[in-house]
Amino acid sequence: MPMYNASDKVEAGTSVLDSALDADALFVPQQAPLTLPDGTVPESKGEAQFRTIYRTKADGSQVLLNPAVSQTYHADSYKVLYETADAMFPNSCVDFKLLGNGEKVMFTQELGESKDLGGGDTVTSHLMYTGSLDSTWATAVYGFAFRPFCSNQIPMGLLQLSQKRTKNHDAMLFSKALVLAQASSVFDTFTSNATYMRGITLNQVAYRRIRDQILPTLKEDASGKAVSFADKRIEAIDYFYQEEADRVGENAWALYNAFQSYEYHTATKAKAEKQIDVLRKPERNQSLTETFKEVALAGGLV
Repeated sequence: MPMYNASDKVEAGTSVLDSALDADALFVPQQAPLTLPDGTVPESKGEAQFRTIYRTKADGSQVLLNPAVSQTYHADSYKVLYETADAMFPNSCVDFKLLGNGEKVMFTQELGESKDLGGGDTVTSHLMYTGSLDSTWATAVYGFAFRPFCSNQIPMGLLQLSQKRTKNHDAMLFSKALVLAQASSVFDTFTSNATYMRGITLNQVAYRRIRDQILPTLKEDASGKAVSFADKRIEAIDYFYQEEADRVGENAWALYNAFQSYEYHTATKAKAEKQIDVLRKPERNQSLTETFKEVALAGGLV
């Protein structure tokens, strides 16, 4: 299933700002001096050195967003991020998620580009935006391709933009936004690679050989738990590959998606934050898929 729940999807053709308004995500963070357990406030050259970041919700309750930040931390709202996305790709938001009390935000735009790789196997171009007020995520934009057949959201290999929350955050974010214009060419490269992999036929012997080449090798003294995990991983990849082969044929594109389905769905257990991290850091969270892609595109399968 996709990273968003049904309640996170927004009506097609919605602006990010309207989506944020519906999700109560246009709040302005408030600040207070950091107070130590003894009631004192740390001082530095006459100014409070650290601050806490919080928000007041509609019911009047106050919730903490970040317990302690320095004076250089940019603690303003997410509004500039929303406006930047809307300026580049108007009315294209397809899902929006405010995590926790607003400590983190994630939303996705569909860029209107779609490609049929053959037999109705389509992929569409998306951008995922992330931001946080609790210092966990940089403000960033990632390109991915959504494949309806398996509900996979496949990283396209390029971080379009990343900006830490320093005092010049908003100005730097706007100046970097022009790189988002590269999203179209990134999608073209992705679909070209997908078409190339679709053209590499694999028989069952080749499939098993390449699958085992990509998977980590078990040590001779591996524990029973490690052996069981490895067996279940192979079982899952075999299942996904057969599902893919029935739809797109026995080829490298089917195996690529088998690895990707395992790492996107099975390894994350459909947890939204883990699936977001698959797109944010595919080299760490989709190492099997990334390794197979490198081998395939380098001609290592033919």
